[in-house]
Amino acid sequence: MVMAKPLRVLIADDHPPTREDVRRAIEGDQRLDVCASAADAAEAVQAAVRERPDICLLDIRMPGSGLAAAWEIKARLPKAKIVMLTVSDEDNDLFAALRAGADGYLLKTMNLRRLPDGRRNRRTAADQPRMGSA
Repeated sequence: MVMAKPLRVLIADDHPPTREDVRRAIEGDQRLDVCASAADAAEAVQAAVRERPDICLLDIRMPGSGLAAAWEIKARLPKAKIVMLTVSDEDNDLFAALRAGADGYLLKTMNLRRLPDGRRNRRTAADQPRMGSA
């Protein structure tokens, strides 16, 4: 059986210990490969354009705004999957992330060892209740 190429992952978070913890969690999974890391939105966009990752893990509240980075990366690399990695469980942040083009939303409070499987556990627009028409 031929092994699939690992998915390339960009990690963007302004907190170095968080970036390192996420990197360790991802590097422990053969399906994923960290291709770049960034500490702010501008650096995240530059790294994404340069490295063309399959998945971008972005902190919402990093300098320059993770939401702005999500929007810019999605505009330039529409096939990239954008997953917000954040401490905020506020619905306003979730919906803002989805409007910015995020494909998923993971909380930093999750067990990081489960992060590689987070693609199956993320919250998406499809998970939200539908509003009925009046």
